[in-house]
Amino acid sequence: MNLAHAVGSLKHACSNCGGSCHGVRVRLISAEEDTRIRTLGAELGVTDPVTEGRLRFEQGRCVFLDAGGCQLHARYGAAAKPTICRQYPLVVTDTGKGQRVGIDPGCYSAWASRHTAAAVPLSGALAHSVPLDERAERNEGAVMAVLTQPGQTLSGALQTLIGQPADAFAGRWIQRLQASQLDELLLRPETGRAVRDALSPTITQIQQLDPAHPPQLQLAPEQDQWAVEVAARMVGLRLAPTMPVVQAVALLALGGALAVSWTDPRPEPFGKALAGWARAMRAPIFWQAILPGPEAIVALVG
Repeated sequence: MNLAHAVGSLKHACSNCGGSCHGVRVRLISAEEDTRIRTLGAELGVTDPVTEGRLRFEQGRCVFLDAGGCQLHARYGAAAKPTICRQYPLVVTDTGKGQRVGIDPGCYSAWASRHTAAAVPLSGALAHSVPLDERAERNEGAVMAVLTQPGQTLSGALQTLIGQPADAFAGRWIQRLQASQLDELLLRPETGRAVRDALSPTITQIQQLDPAHPPQLQLAPEQDQWAVEVAARMVGLRLAPTMPVVQAVALLALGGALAVSWTDPRPEPFGKALAGWARAMRAPIFWQAILPGPEAIVALVG
């Protein structure tokens, strides 16, 4: 594979948490794959496993997921799973001018294994096409330059993107989140248990904060670096393609890291919550609740 650019570390180790089977319906890449999954589903006693070209969900999770994990994997082996399931969390994005590769930060073990695990094999990986118009590409380049600057921090990236100190952003961010009714979104069945479990403490904490006196950012360097890298992966791999403004993707990712840091900045809870945020923020129902229009973005950046 001739890759133009790797976005972040390509090291990853699966923890078999099943989190990737919640909240995001997997697309089947061909009619042949569709037929194969339907046939295996019938053998497993899974009714109508495919709807509208994607794996069917029940209560926010894949119908093949049970208490023991993926039924397809358990009965037939990893090769039986849909291509995108086998490839996850590796993402290959075709920008129209080249390919980028990276590990999806919405994977719940991505934060923990990015330095110590083995590199993910790239051979045969499937690319998905996410083109941008010329203006959006320029904006993306400018945002990525900020996020990938050596030694970049969460506060520094926010300050550069909004043109004022990050502390000025915090109070407005709390107000925006409190007005978004994210607690109601978490209760929806389609949200999925994994995202709900990851984000519930943060959403509860947000409702108790005073926008006039936001908490101080207290992140260890390792978590601070990961927060910026998550934003870079979300932008560079174009993981939130329905969001119309590239800068908004970065702000939403960095703001999410800020919010989860206020709840618990320790490595494990911070990493899990930020993964849940990275998964949730690509869903239109989630990001539109926070940023319902251009005026909300303008008010947020001041």
